[in-house]
Amino acid sequence: MNASSPSGTAPAVLDKYLVFVFGVLFISVLLWLVFRTDAPLTEDQARLVHLVSALAAAGFGAALPGRLQVRHRWLLRASGSLALFVLVYVFQPERAVTPPGVWPKTDPSRVVEDHLRLTDAGRYGEAYDALSPEGKKRFSRDEVIEVFRTHRTPFGDVEKRVRNGVSSVATLPDGTVGPFRLYAFVTTFKDGNRVHEPIWVMAVDKNTWGVLFHNVFPCLNNQCGNAPETP
Repeated sequence: MNASSPSGTAPAVLDKYLVFVFGVLFISVLLWLVFRTDAPLTEDQARLVHLVSALAAAGFGAALPGRLQVRHRWLLRASGSLALFVLVYVFQPERAVTPPGVWPKTDPSRVVEDHLRLTDAGRYGEAYDALSPEGKKRFSRDEVIEVFRTHRTPFGDVEKRVRNGVSSVATLPDGTVGPFRLYAFVTTFKDGNRVHEPIWVMAVDKNTWGVLFHNVFPCLNNQCGNAPETP
C-alpha cells in the first residue's frame, strides 16, 4: 500500500508553524518593550522596533497561504514572506518617536522643590539618583557628591530662598535639544551668606521633567541685591 501523503509534507508544515510561533514571540516582545513605559523611544530604539516588526511580519507571511508580490520603485522586487518584510520595513511610519521640542504639560516646579529638599538635607546621592538621564550622562555620581560637599555643605542651613526668575530655552548652546527651564534662586543662609542657585531642568519625556544641573556660587559685590520673590 502506498503512502497517502508525499514525503516531506509534515516537516514543511512544521517549519511553517515554527516560523509563525517565532513571529508571535517577536511581536510580543516588541509590544512589551514599547508599552512598558511612557518614555518616548529614541531614534535608535525606533529603528530597532522598525526592523523587528518587519521581521515579525515576514514570519507571519511564511505561514500564510497565497503569494504576495511587492515592487518598490524600479530597483526592488520581492515575493512571499520577503515581500511582507519589504512592505513593513519600507512603508511603516515611525510614529513611536516623540519629536524633539515637545514641552511637557506638567509643572517642573515640584521637581525643583524635591531636588532642593534633598540638597538642603545633604542627601546628595539621592539628588543625583533623581537627575535626568542627560544630567547623569554629563556628570558622575561621585563628582556631583564631591562638588556639593565642597561648595554647598559649608553654607549650612537655609534661612530663606527667593525665586527671582524662570526662563525657558528650547536648545542649549552646545546643541543639546530640550526643552529646558532655568529656575534662578537667591538663597540666604543662617550665617548671613547669600548665594545664587540656578537650577536647570529638562524634559525627560512628554510628561516628565528632570534636573539637568544645579550651580551654587556666592553673591559678590551685592550682585544678589534685593531679589523680589516670584510666586
